[in-house]
Amino acid sequence: MAIVSPDARHVHGDERIRLLMRRGVAFAREALRVLGASIPGHPVIVRVSTGEVATSPGQFTGYVTFFSAAFADAMRVGRAEEGDGVLVHLFSEECTGPFPGGTTH
Repeated sequence: MAIVSPDARHVHGDERIRLLMRRGVAFAREALRVLGASIPGHPVIVRVSTGEVATSPGQFTGYVTFFSAAFADAMRVGRAEEGDGVLVHLFSEECTGPFPGGTTH
């Protein structure tokens, strides 16, 4: 189930993609920070991406997918390929401190 804030309902196109990516990265980074503090020594990779909604061309949704480092390595996650579109990979060992700038939005 997707949670959409009121300010995001009327945002479209490139602006929506930027909004989705910012929110996805902030969520993923905080989740990795908490994971690293709670269960150290278990590296995780997160892929944050956007994609067009299959049933609503021109509308976009965001995805945040978590992988164990071992699974990610076996599946080549974290290695961008041409045609992957807009995506960001975050690594748990890089997300140990608070979000840069003191904000999560």
